[in-house]
Amino acid sequence: MDFSSGPGGSVSVYRFDDNPPGADSATLPHYWDIDSDFSDSSFLVSVTFDYDDSEVLAAGLTEEELKVGYYDTLWNPMNTDVDPDNNQVSVSTNHFSLFGIGSFTGSGIEEEAEIATLLSSFALSQNYPNPFNPMTNIEFVLPKSGPVSIEIFNILGQKVRMLVDQHMKAGYKLVDWDGKDDNGNDVSSGIYFYRLQAGDFCQTKKMVLLR
Repeated sequence: MDFSSGPGGSVSVYRFDDNPPGADSATLPHYWDIDSDFSDSSFLVSVTFDYDDSEVLAAGLTEEELKVGYYDTLWNPMNTDVDPDNNQVSVSTNHFSLFGIGSFTGSGIEEEAEIATLLSSFALSQNYPNPFNPMTNIEFVLPKSGPVSIEIFNILGQKVRMLVDQHMKAGYKLVDWDGKDDNGNDVSSGIYFYRLQAGDFCQTKKMVLLR
């Protein structure tokens, strides 16, 4: 399970080993809880949950039917990205709640509307740490779903790494660069640039690798 959150506080995600209240309403035996030191729902967290093919088959479902739901007296469906190649489901949420994986009715439209109110525009943050060796983190914000690319260029403007090239859901995102090129080779110390392209939004920032 992986997650990232926006700035301004901390968010924790932990797994239930025991069946929580309302657990029999969910389909797969996976339940998590999100907690935060935010005083309200002004945070947004992106979470990726893992599942097994055998669990999907045992539940009589297909992967296309899988959704993440949050529990609030009833199970509520969320707008969910399903990655069947890696057996993962991903959501972005600002709920303090119990979560599960299953087949839930509804479209998740309300959940996406809540996210839209928190994310007003695209944003690309300065990488951290910077300077770095050999790993650095890049955070960015997507106010809506769509194709996203992040490319790394050297000081000569030559592309050394296609870091991200995929369709992504709205939310706060975090990726890391390990200082390697597309061939898996370590690049040399120096100034590099990372460029985020998402729809009509394009922004570039500078970073420094010191080996």
